[in-house]
Amino acid sequence: MGSKSGIDGVLDVAMTNGGGLSPTIATFHNADNQNLGTSAVGLNTGGVAQGVNAANNLDRQRESGSDLIPSRGIFAASTQTAQEFLATCTTSVAVGQGAGSTPTTAVTVTLAIANTNGFVVGGTLNFEPVFTGVLPSKYEAATITAVVANTSVTIQFPSVGALFVHSQPYVVQTFLANQQRDFSGEGPAMTGVGANIAVDIESNSGGPPLSTGLASGWTLDTDRNLQGKNNAQMAVTATGAGATSIQFTGNPWTSGLIVGQQILLSVGANGAAVEQVIVSKNNLPVTGAGPITVNVVNPVVTAGSTFATFDNFGVGIPANATVIGTEDCSIWLNDPAAADPKRPFNALAGRTGVAQFGQGLSSSLNITAATLVKAAPGRLVRISVIVAGAAGTANDCATTGAAAAANAVAVIPAAVGPVLLDWPCLAGIVVVPGAGQTIAVSYV
Repeated sequence: MGSKSGIDGVLDVAMTNGGGLSPTIATFHNADNQNLGTSAVGLNTGGVAQGVNAANNLDRQRESGSDLIPSRGIFAASTQTAQEFLATCTTSVAVGQGAGSTPTTAVTVTLAIANTNGFVVGGTLNFEPVFTGVLPSKYEAATITAVVANTSVTIQFPSVGALFVHSQPYVVQTFLANQQRDFSGEGPAMTGVGANIAVDIESNSGGPPLSTGLASGWTLDTDRNLQGKNNAQMAVTATGAGATSIQFTGNPWTSGLIVGQQILLSVGANGAAVEQVIVSKNNLPVTGAGPITVNVVNPVVTAGSTFATFDNFGVGIPANATVIGTEDCSIWLNDPAAADPKRPFNALAGRTGVAQFGQGLSSSLNITAATLVKAAPGRLVRISVIVAGAAGTANDCATTGAAAAANAVAVIPAAVGPVLLDWPCLAGIVVVPGAGQTIAVSYV
């Protein structure tokens, strides 16, 4: 073949640099997850902005306009918010597995995942995120290339393959991107989709200490409204150490359980809580009778728990529930003696300048003798002394005959007027007026 002349010769001269390298000419605008290769030189002239994904390949930039889109092509500086999805993977991965991907051949690894909700092609799968406040030791990312619904997720690592050993079962994570929202469109009772974390959050005290003496489940809680908060307790099949799920004998979803919330585990219905676990987002709430299996984020540490307690919705003020995670639930008065804001509800009982929010849903009137107000756990909210007489007592017990100094929770004063208690009674509510005393009580 003869030498090139004319425009071809000019292009060869103009497009060859001093090292004798000619540019790679290819289309970069018609596909995602492209690898230009280590020998490609010249300009990327695809005409579409591209970003580097977890497999170190190129994806085209995307426009916003819908929610629940994969993170593929969304640049880090765009106004999108990430919605997290978690799942349990039952496929072990070895160091270097999935290595050897080239620009023309992708080496993939298929992971068994029973609930693939949120995992979509083009997204990123993160291995073994940590939720205990310590840095993860095996956290790495791969690009999702295929999904078989509720069966498996296929991924592509960077060319060196997996950096760590991942021994099943372990938690995997992905995110879908949502447009940031304006409050004017969402309004009250918003879902939170597309909202930046701009709500007040507080560190909680974590769950009860484990058998090792270490605290469990230390996390952050958002402020919540005390009204409507209650709790539920259900029997579970005895837990096993290392288990990533809990089997309820009934249906916790129809009793108010939601994904992402905490569960306290205990031995026996009235036993002390021994551990806290968090409900994984890798769950699909269902209706119907039990038994129901619920996946958890952190594996169970202590074996032998037989009951689970969790927050749920209740009418009015909670009967047996504490006010964990609740603040700003009192009415603050314009009073120089008022307490500082952002204090727990119970700690403010009786404080000057504070109008309490608590209220009883039931009442018992014209009590002049020892009376069983409630033969089950409840909360004694107020006692109103109608006729002073002699001082009496309020007791946490289930029969009038069981009232004693050991279970007294309050002294009923020999003075006319209301007494605010808001006191949880674990056995029952009994009031014993003093001689000549008449009282009324409100309770839940």
